Amino acid sequence: MIARLRTIAAVVAIALALGAARRAAADEAGAAEEASSPPSAALLVFGVTIAVGGGALQYYAAHRFVSNASASPGWLALSSVGALTAELGGVVTAYWGWRLGENHFLFDRAGAGPIKERRSMALTAVAIGAIAFAVTYVAEGFVFARTFNCETQAIVHSVAGGAAERCAKDQILTATFIELGADAVLLAVAPFAGYGFGYDAAAKRANETHGLRYSLAPAVLADGAGARTPGLLLIARF
Repeated sequence: MIARLRTIAAVVAIALALGAARRAAADEAGAAEEASSPPSAALLVFGVTIAVGGGALQYYAAHRFVSNASASPGWLALSSVGALTAELGGVVTAYWGWRLGENHFLFDRAGAGPIKERRSMALTAVAIGAIAFAVTYVAEGFVFARTFNCETQAIVHSVAGGAAERCAKDQILTATFIELGADAVLLAVAPFAGYGFGYDAAAKRANETHGLRYSLAPAVLADGAGARTPGLLLIARF
C-alpha cells in the first residue's frame, strides 16, 4: 500500500513538473520571439512625427507671441510645451534604436557572426548631443543678455517702450530658432545612441547568462534494494 502511494505521488509530481516545464518553455519561447523580432518602423515614424509636431508648435507659439503686440505670455508657455513634446519624440526614436540594436545582436549571435563593438557609436552620438545642448545654452545665454541690453538701453536713452519690446521679442524668436536647431540635432543622433547602447546591453546580458542551469526531468530511480520507482532527476547544464 505504501509503495503504491509512493508511486502515485511520484507520478503526480512528474506530471506537475512536466506541466511547469512546458509552461516555462512556452514563456521563454514567446519572450525570445518578441526580443528577436525587429522593432516596427511605425514606432520610428511616430517618434519623428511627435518631434516635428512639437517643433512646429514651439515655433508657431513663439512667432504668435512676437508678431502680435497684444499676445498673452501664455504663448511662451505653449512654446515650452512644444519644446518638451519635441524632446519626447527624441526619446521615442532612441527607444526604437535600442530595440533595433538588441535585434541586430540576436541576429549576429544566431548566425554565429562576430559580435560588433557598438558602444563607441553610442558614445559618439551622446557626445554630439551634449555639444548641441552646450551650444544651445551658450547661445540662449547670449540672446537673453541681448534682451536685457534692449531693456537697459531703453531705460538709459529713454527709448520708446514699443521699440524696446520689439527688440526683446526679436531675441526670443532668435532663441527659438536656436532651440529648434538643437532639437533637430538631438533627433538625428538619438536613434544611433539607442542602437549602440541596445546592442552593447544585449551583448553584456548574453555574457552574464553563461553558467550552470538546473532543471528537473522525469526518470526511473532505483533504491538500495533494487526496486525501481518513477521519480525526478536534477540535471545541470552548462
